[in-house]
Amino acid sequence: MDSLVSIRRPGAISRLWLGAALALLAACGSGDEGAVGVPAEMACNTNDLGGEFHLLTEGEVSVRNLADLADDAGGRARELRLAGLRGGRFSYWEEQVGRPPFDLPAQALCQALEFGSEAEAGRFVRELRAEPGKLATTAMTWLPRGQREAEEVPLTTAPALPAGARAFRIAANGPGPDVELYAVFAPNGRYVQSVHVSGGRHVEDALAMMESLAGRTRILTAAR
Repeated sequence: MDSLVSIRRPGAISRLWLGAALALLAACGSGDEGAVGVPAEMACNTNDLGGEFHLLTEGEVSVRNLADLADDAGGRARELRLAGLRGGRFSYWEEQVGRPPFDLPAQALCQALEFGSEAEAGRFVRELRAEPGKLATTAMTWLPRGQREAEEVPLTTAPALPAGARAFRIAANGPGPDVELYAVFAPNGRYVQSVHVSGGRHVEDALAMMESLAGRTRILTAAR
């Protein structure tokens, strides 16, 4: 957990939110669930992000990796398996910034979770709730275990997204740095793709990234 960088500004929320989760990545793709071979193309590339981002890390995700982010890892693992989750892939990006002084770099986490069927993927997104504890275990993100809040963000200007897409704002504070991020989830065949953004980016940024990601990979999901 010590790898999470805290940069505080008066009246502002620090949004460097993924560093602690990176400590878990050495185990990604391992364990009893194993990897399911989700293609790297199912997560974001630089064109999807629409800005100057560089890749920090990427890898496979098992059911256990996500469940380990919960207080009750065993119970969450059972829920995810019952939902049909087989595994997935993620990529984590950070915005390139110039010389100081500069704003905090934006961060983006893209993820594709594979389910046993298209119906299971759609149901997983429909059953998402604005509950920080559950949303915190749907992607390789990390939230401080202090006060947490989440709210659904209505989607009114995203015609290119797959039917059933949903968006959320998630915030948490103390101990450690405060966190605020926006997440968009969309079913795409038997996958659930998600984009999480922080560092001053908002839901509109996540929607634009998701529209590009979903459109680019639609042919891949149809072929699998």
